[in-house]
Amino acid sequence: MRRREACATGSVRYPFRCAAAWAALSAFGPAFAAAPALDADTCAALQGAATAKYSLGLAACGFDAAGAAPAAPLPRTRQAQQLQMYDPAPAPEAPATSAPAPAPAAVPAPVTRRWPASLARALQLAPVIDEVALAENLDPLLLHAIAHVESRHDAAAVSHAGARGVLQLMPGTAARYGVQGRSALHDAPTNLQAGARHLAMLQRRYGGELDLVLAAYNAGEGAVERHGRRVPPYRETQDYVRRVLGEYGRLRAAAASLVPVTVR
Repeated sequence: MRRREACATGSVRYPFRCAAAWAALSAFGPAFAAAPALDADTCAALQGAATAKYSLGLAACGFDAAGAAPAAPLPRTRQAQQLQMYDPAPAPEAPATSAPAPAPAAVPAPVTRRWPASLARALQLAPVIDEVALAENLDPLLLHAIAHVESRHDAAAVSHAGARGVLQLMPGTAARYGVQGRSALHDAPTNLQAGARHLAMLQRRYGGELDLVLAAYNAGEGAVERHGRRVPPYRETQDYVRRVLGEYGRLRAAAASLVPVTVR
């Protein structure tokens, strides 16, 4: 009861995390109630998955496996991504057949689930992204979307044109915000801070018209101005705007699904 009450209380203070926690934990109940008896290996696998989700659910409510509260809550964007991307996509069901399935020749080796390196980097950088987004009055999920499309959140990335770091800044652009030297752009906080300042400037210049903001971020303000304040007819720029908007929409939908709940 202590943990349930803690999450019920936490639903007021941390509504996004507790909603996701109860969704994760309650997902197992109906399946187990209606399922037939399972063999030992299947039960062991389900138990491992349930334990992992239970631990994640407690962390979402601000508690560890022993029921102790951590020193500080995870930032919202980090928590949203961690919970939304935890489950792999379900495997497609095998087509129905009247013939009995042949017995397997051998028991396959267990598969270890690993997070993609890009997701691990995104989670690691999420606190910094939250901080710089707040400082520049930007949506952190927009910064995540740009970082994903630009570099997959990779601080070591270098483009063929010479853009560098997480947000793929050109040295000349970064110099406008006091960042000198190419090596400095591979420091993730420095890169993110300069990129956020540049993005905020573009937001003000184009009145929040996101397609123009992204086009200017990719092709430069001059290209947008030369084409009558429209997205330039460059295939690369048009594809870039489409990809960032798509990723941004996906992240916003994921975060919006973490709604507050009332536990009675």
